Amino acid sequence: MVISDNASGYCIVNGEIKAVDELKLLNSDKMVYEVVRVISSVPLFLEDHFKRLENSLNLIGTECSCDIKTIRECITKLTFVEQANNFNVKLIISVLDSIQTLVVYTSKSYYPTNEEYSKGVLVNLLNLERETPNIKKINYNYTNTIREKISETKAFELLLVNSSNQILEGSKSNVFFVQDKKVLTAPNNLVLVGITRCFVVDICHRMGFELSETCLTVNDLSSIDAVFLTGTSIKVLPVKSVDNYYYESSTNSIVNSIQHEYDNIINQYIQDNCIK
Repeated sequence: MVISDNASGYCIVNGEIKAVDELKLLNSDKMVYEVVRVISSVPLFLEDHFKRLENSLNLIGTECSCDIKTIRECITKLTFVEQANNFNVKLIISVLDSIQTLVVYTSKSYYPTNEEYSKGVLVNLLNLERETPNIKKINYNYTNTIREKISETKAFELLLVNSSNQILEGSKSNVFFVQDKKVLTAPNNLVLVGITRCFVVDICHRMGFELSETCLTVNDLSSIDAVFLTGTSIKVLPVKSVDNYYYESSTNSIVNSIQHEYDNIINQYIQDNCIK
């Protein structure tokens, strides 16, 4: 197992504190993972992340051998070791010969600046389609391809385009479009269904925004009013441009309403789950 995104020298392996270098001794033929944002020592939406972790394992033909209580205890232990209460934690379940190893560590993260939220970010297109998008598994070839392209283009994120010229999702996020007061996003079966994405879909239904799960093509970008990304670290983030198409996403009323409501959901979750 190669760990290159760790933000400290420690990790938790099957409940025990280890030096992160010891992970070099682990080998695996299958690895699924989740990234959970911790705010004020509260792992956000851990229940949802655990369900998706179980689903990823089921899709590769394995049942999860640990429970959410074990994972929560590992995160709490990591919080204590790191003496930190605001960070991203990566959960990896490594499977080798039917034996599962749970690895938990602080992962490198980037949280958008106030300026990026207020002005939007620059995004580029990439002709690439992930295999089995609903399995959140570690794929170093994919990761390296994305890293090289982002370094080359200086884009904040890349939107993946399939062979039919359809825009599916971001390389590490989900993407939504606003067109004539309608919110559009790709169907569940074609993307990794993000935790934040699920909340945004629910917000659209509750707030009365028409939502359509349909794929837009690259040619449709000229008729779009706004674009935004969703993800664990970025929350709901407006997009300023996609290649040479520019948008006023950061001032779009629908985008702003969704941003505000999602922040309310986060704040309420922290309030309900903080240690009194």
